[in-house]
Amino acid sequence: MRLLVLHILVQISEKLMGLASLSTLLLLLLSLVPLCTSSDRLAPAKPLIFPDRMVSSNGVFAMGFFSPTNNSSISRFYIGIWYNNVPERTVVWVANRDDPITATPPPSTTLAVTNLSGLVLSDTTSGRIYWSTRNVVAGGASSAVLLNEGNLILRSTNGTVLWQSFDHPTDTILPGMPFRVNYRTRLTGRLVSWKGPEDPATGDFSLSGDFSSGLQYFMWRGPNLTWRSLPWNGGTTSAYKPIGDSSAPVILTMIMADGDEIALTYTLSDGSSGLRARMSYTGEYEFTLLNGDASAWTLLNAYPGPGCSRYASCGSYGYCDGMEMEAIRRTCRCPEGFETKEAKGSSSPWAGCARKEPLRCDTAAADGDQFATLTGVKTPATPVFVRNRTLGGCEPARRSAVATARARPTLTPT
Repeated sequence: MRLLVLHILVQISEKLMGLASLSTLLLLLLSLVPLCTSSDRLAPAKPLIFPDRMVSSNGVFAMGFFSPTNNSSISRFYIGIWYNNVPERTVVWVANRDDPITATPPPSTTLAVTNLSGLVLSDTTSGRIYWSTRNVVAGGASSAVLLNEGNLILRSTNGTVLWQSFDHPTDTILPGMPFRVNYRTRLTGRLVSWKGPEDPATGDFSLSGDFSSGLQYFMWRGPNLTWRSLPWNGGTTSAYKPIGDSSAPVILTMIMADGDEIALTYTLSDGSSGLRARMSYTGEYEFTLLNGDASAWTLLNAYPGPGCSRYASCGSYGYCDGMEMEAIRRTCRCPEGFETKEAKGSSSPWAGCARKEPLRCDTAAADGDQFATLTGVKTPATPVFVRNRTLGGCEPARRSAVATARARPTLTPT
C-alpha cells in the first residue's frame, strides 16, 4: 500500500513538475508517508517500535502504543490491545497500566522478544524497563503473535506457548478467553477496573473467582464485597439471546470443570469477537455487544443491578425479598425469630436484623431452636463445605451452635 501511494503521487508529480525536480519530491514524500508496520508477530530481530503496531491476521484486533487521553498537556503512552475497526478505540488489555511511558513521542521505547524467552517493554536509550513477562521458562522464544481472538502469545522455538495475555487479563474478558478458578493452587482469574475513563492504572473495583470452592464469582471495591454471582449449579452451558435484535448472535456461556479447576468462557454463536465482559471503573460488571455495523457498543446487562443484586443490601441477618421487589426498589425482611435493628449512626435506612431471643441449641426438645427453611436465597458468601454428609448429619453442629445455617447444594450437569 505504501509503494502504491508513492507510485500514484510520483505519476502526478511528473505531470505537474517534470523530471528535473523528481528526486527532491521523492525525499519529501518519504518523509510524509508514515513508516508503520502491521504484522501480527514479533521476533527477536523484529521488535515493535513506536509508532508501529501489530494487527491480527483477521484484522479484528490491533496492538501497539496508545494514549488514552486527548489532552495534549498530559503525556502518557501504553502498550495495549484494542479492536482494530471500531471507530472509538476500545482497549481490552494493557501491559504497563501502572507504569506509563511519559516521553512524547517515545521513539526509543520498544517491545521486544528477548533471548531469555520473555517480552520486554523498555527504553533502549536509558535502559528503563516499563513491563516484562514473568515466570517464563527459558528455552529460546521464537516469536510473539497476536491471535485472531485478541490473545497475545509468546511461543518457543518448538511451538510451546510460554506466556499468553489471556492468562493475565486487565479489565476485560473476550470471547474464547477462559476465566479460571483453581481451588487447589488457590489461583483465580482477576479483572481490575481502570482508575478512570482515561486512566488505565489499577482502579478500585475487581472481579475474581472464589478459590475456596470455585463455585461463584465475587466483585470487590477495595477490601469490601459488593456483589457475587449465583453459585454454580453444575450446568455446563447456557444461552442468551439479546432482546429486541433478531439479527444479534446468541451468547453462549460454558463452564468446564477439570479436576481442581473450573473455567468460565463466553462465545458468540456466529464465531465473532464482538462481545466484552468488563469490570468498569464505575463499579459495574458490564456485558456489551458490538452492533451490526461494528460502529458502537450496546449495553446488555450490568451487575450489580437494582434491587436485591447488591451484596448485603439488607444488612446482617436480613434478606431481600425479590418476589415482591419493584424494578428499582428492594424489599428487606427479617427471617423468623429476628426483628429489625435500629439504624443508629447509619446512613442506610435498613441496618439489618437481630435475634429476638438468644439461641437455644443445646437441647433436642421440641421447644429447642431448629433450622428454619428459607427458600429462594443464596448460600452464605463464604460457606464451609462439608462433603458426603446428610442434612441430618448437621444436627450435632447445630446443637453446639457451630453451624447456624445449612444448605444442600445440588450439582446437576447438563
